Amino acid sequence: MAAALLAGQGPGAWQRLRADHVADSGGHCRACSGPSWAAPVWPCRLAVIAAEAARQSEGDGRRRGGGTG
Repeated sequence: MAAALLAGQGPGAWQRLRADHVADSGGHCRACSGPSWAAPVWPCRLAVIAAEAARQSEGDGRRRGGGTG
């Protein structure tokens, strides 16, 4: 459900999440760390949601004839 909502926000929303929520050299999410908690192992939940939103967004474009494949 979260991915569908994010996909509906346009490509800018999920692209920002995908750009921010990447693995660091230790295999943890770079964006999810904080001063008092450890970052989760990547892919974090937001990276997974962003990837699903991208997939849904690309699928919507193909159904409307806007895809490139």
